Amino acid sequence: VQIPSYKWFQDCEILKYVYDMKLPATDYYNFAFAFCYELETIEMIRSNQASDFSDAFEECYKLKNITFDGIIGNDINFQYSPLTIESMKNIVSHLANYSGTENAATYTLTFTDACWEALEASGKPYDDGLTTDETLTWKNYVISLGWNV
Repeated sequence: VQIPSYKWFQDCEILKYVYDMKLPATDYYNFAFAFCYELETIEMIRSNQASDFSDAFEECYKLKNITFDGIIGNDINFQYSPLTIESMKNIVSHLANYSGTENAATYTLTFTDACWEALEASGKPYDDGLTTDETLTWKNYVISLGWNV
């Protein structure tokens, strides 16, 4: 069952916390949380390879905590969000692996520069068991999966 998520909470300017609503993954998260200026936490969001998050978190200036379950296979943009290291690691660990496929370099993961710096300073993907290559930085690991950053 596909549950439309188009503009779920868009413009809920005082919303701070979204509990796990136990909803199945959907393909369209268009503006689902856009312009939720006070949103800090999304307890759980389910995704599938077709889920599109390119504009789902538009202007979520306070979003720090988010947990994904399922594959992230399309553009995902957190250009406004000061995510925690734990949230970023969760996101990276759910990215589809497009390395060596026709979809390589098709999709983009966007974090703020400050978030990338904090993630890089936290260690390496090897430390979290995501790769056997001890030399890969977080950005290089994401690129190795066939993603743009």
